[in-house]
Amino acid sequence: MTNEPKLAAQERVGSFQRRIVVYRQDKVGHGGELDQIRDSLMTCIVARIFRAIRRVPKRRWMVYVLDKNEPSPTVLSEDGDYAFTYEALDVLNRQESD
Repeated sequence: MTNEPKLAAQERVGSFQRRIVVYRQDKVGHGGELDQIRDSLMTCIVARIFRAIRRVPKRRWMVYVLDKNEPSPTVLSEDGDYAFTYEALDVLNRQESD
């Protein structure tokens, strides 16, 4: 092959390679189509999990549901009827005024 056809072939190959990189980025890269599909599916799954988490404590007379997989447990759900935060704040305020 002479120089001119060789350069043209290399340019075509380079063009295809650039198109492949763009295609991969659009489909499986960060923020690509795969990420968008995964996010939409996970949003539905997470919503169902949290709906179940809110229902179970009421059936079992639980006050709090904690995520034990975290280093320090995270409250996933709490029954508002048994939240004692405001009552504890009132006690603390009374102690300061004494």
